[in-house]
Amino acid sequence: MRSLAAFLRLVTPPDPYQALFLFGAFCLFISPQLRCFPIVPEYAIAANLSVYQSWLRFSVSARLPIFFSGAAAFFFCFWPGSHHLRRILGFVLLPAFVGFIALCYRFIYLAQRPDFPHASVPQAAPHNEAWAISTVWSLGPAVHVIFVGLVLVLVFALRLALRVSSLPVCLTPLGHAVPDHEAVWQHILVFVWISIVCISAINGVTSALLWGFYSLITRLLHFRSFPPQLALIIAASTACLAAIAAWAVGERRWTDLRRFTRLPEIKFMLLGAVFPIAIQMMPGFVAYLADRIHWAAYEFSTLAPPDFVSYFDSPKLVYLWYLIGASFEEIAWRGYLQPHFIQRFGLQRGIFLLGVAWSAFHFEGGLPEDGRRLRGFSHSRFPPQLLHCYELCPRLACIAIGINLACSAHARAK
Repeated sequence: MRSLAAFLRLVTPPDPYQALFLFGAFCLFISPQLRCFPIVPEYAIAANLSVYQSWLRFSVSARLPIFFSGAAAFFFCFWPGSHHLRRILGFVLLPAFVGFIALCYRFIYLAQRPDFPHASVPQAAPHNEAWAISTVWSLGPAVHVIFVGLVLVLVFALRLALRVSSLPVCLTPLGHAVPDHEAVWQHILVFVWISIVCISAINGVTSALLWGFYSLITRLLHFRSFPPQLALIIAASTACLAAIAAWAVGERRWTDLRRFTRLPEIKFMLLGAVFPIAIQMMPGFVAYLADRIHWAAYEFSTLAPPDFVSYFDSPKLVYLWYLIGASFEEIAWRGYLQPHFIQRFGLQRGIFLLGVAWSAFHFEGGLPEDGRRLRGFSHSRFPPQLLHCYELCPRLACIAIGINLACSAHARAK
């Protein structure tokens, strides 16, 4: 526990309010990907589909400035300069407040309409301040995280005004860590910000270009056997990010590329193959084990035992196309950026912070797809918090395993 506490002190800012500001920026940033509508039956939505679609379009538009404020807060966290308070007030708090007030006002207005599907809103209650607060709060996790993010950013802005906190965010320096060249490090921070904030825009541009290329080839050559579009979009987007990472690291880009694209030792190649397969098979194995125990306890003499093979899917060859994007992603993060993080922050702390930035890179792309059950209107027998923990725990386990393996491999290479 002492070593864990010491490590947490190393990877968190000395000023705890800077960590709260980072968490507030995270809340604002992810708000467009969370549910922003009361949990109602599907038949209520189908009966008033036009009203629901109108609110959905408005809520997405109103949360765009909130997303911008979260992205700006991330940028100001690590970028040196002066007038931090003006930047936070003008580029973080102001657009976030405008979007939040627009959401609240619009939904309170719609909630008074009889054709608006809002079964979880207390319609019979008198229309006073308590009714307005409960109505807005029923919108779900999007409004909750926006409110928390605004409060945390406002508290930090007050501390900045009183000159008891400061920016940019800094960590406790290590004696044996060698700082990188500041110009290179600023370029790396720009790359991290672009990869976190602009990945959706990059995906949109590449998908439009790929769709145009597919249409042109189809009309000219009548050729229709194309690779899956999503895999190529991911490959093109991550290739762009790898090119930006190569620009960020400066003149060492080609030397680093030749160094980290060499074939590793056999045992590390086996570890790289065994761990993803084991993680992919773990849910099926746990389900089989639970069904086997249930069969042995209650159905031993009445039913046949569960079939072990039926709990696992055979790999699909189409997934091999995704290895292209994964390779570019590894080149950008693990190849180009990891040595600079380790050089600046030390071995374990550098790899941990790189893992945090790499995880943030998947905020925009990973949360909407994996969290669709949390944002949807289906009534699961499990609470959304348990579903979220079910989806999050394997990721955290993979991050912990990756940190330990990366530390061991880097130490071995040294």
